[in-house]
Amino acid sequence: MSNKPVYNIMLAFVSLVQQRSIDKPIRYWGVGGKPYKAIQTNESAIIAIQRELGDNPLDAVFLVSSEKVETYDAPKTEKYGMLTHINFLKKRLIEADERLADKLHSIGYYDGLDNIDESLRNVTKIAGQIMAYAQEHPNARVRLYADMTGGFRYNSVIMLTIMQLLQYNGIELGKVLYSDPERQTVFDATSLLGLFNLINGADEFVKFGSVEGLQEYFRTAPKTEALGNLLKAMQRFSDAIKMCRTSLIKDELKTLNVYLKDFQENHGDTLQENLFASIITTLQNEYGPLIQGEATEFDIIRWCTNKGFLQQAMTLCTEWLPSYLVNKKIAYTDSPRVLLYCEKEGRKQGRSWQQYFIATYTDSKYSKNDADHLTLAEFIKADILAFNSGNKDTEDLKSSKYPQVVSFCDALKKADYDFILLKSRMLTFEDFEEKYAMLGKALRAIHHEGQRNTKRKKSIHDFCYDIALENIVNRIAELQEQQIYDLFAIPNEEYGEGKMAEDVRNEFLSVLDDKWNKHSARYESLYSKYYLKSNYHYKEMLVCLKEYFNIRVERNQINHANTEDVTSVDEVRSMIFNSLEHWECLVTASSNKGSKLAAKK
Repeated sequence: MSNKPVYNIMLAFVSLVQQRSIDKPIRYWGVGGKPYKAIQTNESAIIAIQRELGDNPLDAVFLVSSEKVETYDAPKTEKYGMLTHINFLKKRLIEADERLADKLHSIGYYDGLDNIDESLRNVTKIAGQIMAYAQEHPNARVRLYADMTGGFRYNSVIMLTIMQLLQYNGIELGKVLYSDPERQTVFDATSLLGLFNLINGADEFVKFGSVEGLQEYFRTAPKTEALGNLLKAMQRFSDAIKMCRTSLIKDELKTLNVYLKDFQENHGDTLQENLFASIITTLQNEYGPLIQGEATEFDIIRWCTNKGFLQQAMTLCTEWLPSYLVNKKIAYTDSPRVLLYCEKEGRKQGRSWQQYFIATYTDSKYSKNDADHLTLAEFIKADILAFNSGNKDTEDLKSSKYPQVVSFCDALKKADYDFILLKSRMLTFEDFEEKYAMLGKALRAIHHEGQRNTKRKKSIHDFCYDIALENIVNRIAELQEQQIYDLFAIPNEEYGEGKMAEDVRNEFLSVLDDKWNKHSARYESLYSKYYLKSNYHYKEMLVCLKEYFNIRVERNQINHANTEDVTSVDEVRSMIFNSLEHWECLVTASSNKGSKLAAKK
């Protein structure tokens, strides 16, 4: 919290003084801990705040007054004589607390129903005067209290509008009070304004992925564990989007879905949590599959594009679309040595092997006989990377002869939801390991390896909290050869002293098959040597690769503040949307064609 001094101010719409209240003042109980006799409607709320603030009293009270309040006389009294309604109120307030003597400021207001536009213009006038006061104290925090009791017929709507304007301009909101003369009580009505803040906060999250408004709404409210977990999950998703943490976004969305369901089932019974629970369904509907644990990478990219997060959308395209090209076999490789080289070089640059392969790889990196020098461990790594990218099923893996490799790959495919529960701390590592033994063993191996070279020790559970499921295979690719053999229980006779047995090598080798023009030539060369393959026509593959190239170039131009050939926002949106739609249509058409051929057989 800031150490700036706090200036407390109050806003009230002034009512006319009534003869009946002069004849019989209203005795309010518990006004700042003591009784108080009020004649004018606004007195009790203002004095309640003044007493509550104690040694840090109100620095200014803004009294919004109609023409009648300002110029008409209140009923004459023996004690005060003839006074206008506004002066009657001021007299009463100063009499109750002399510290208010130079703190009362009148603001004229038009309250006729015949000219609503004029009334609304006065909203900006009132807010403007309060903002001017705040600007006189630039090194202070200004906190506003409000009395909703008095004034004209529609003052509640106007008051809420003014408070929203002031809050938007950095004024803090204290309490909102309402005096009920019949019950002789001053009520705290702050939750009424809080409802607006809750709705605004939810709207911020829907439109912009921002959780600041919701955090502020719940800042002082008691929170159940379910709500606390949900707010933290929303914050982590918001941070992942804003900072474009591509490796975390999908997992954070799945975690968010888990905590949303948990909150719906286990939210507290406070007013704040009940109100939030009542709008959660709307929030889920607005996010659609994105927040239901079913979001694809294309869903997330489209969401970012629709919300105007174009920098994030293009970054996600740059990092994620190569995996789609490989997974759907629009442009892929099944060469273990190419795959391993791309994984190694991509890791150095913080990129996936698919991204390195599509954007950078050239066949000059190897001689034709380089595959002969791969070890069994490297072939196993290549198999796992290919499986994880969607290129191979377990039965297609040459390493499928090793049961623990198959067990690991099967677990990797099935453990998605349980791994999110593990990351959400709703499932223990021991329970996860019991269900997915080989995946648990792999996690322990890479956790142990990571702990060897760091002073900051982590438990296995904390380690799992920080890693994405899809990144586990990349960490396995970093393990040493002997660690691979130990992890997957490879018989010693098949690799000897680090060398691959000849019969095993032959088994594996038997299955090996800046400018766009520059990249096009690179793809043509790779394709001609069978390092680049496609299940589609060559020209179709090339069109998709060019669409990816265009997005990547546009993203790089923005990153380097290039002012030449500036692409408009609409053009960038179209570039992204059209590419995604084209690729989906291509894959769908191919799938439908395959289904028809299978049906004929």
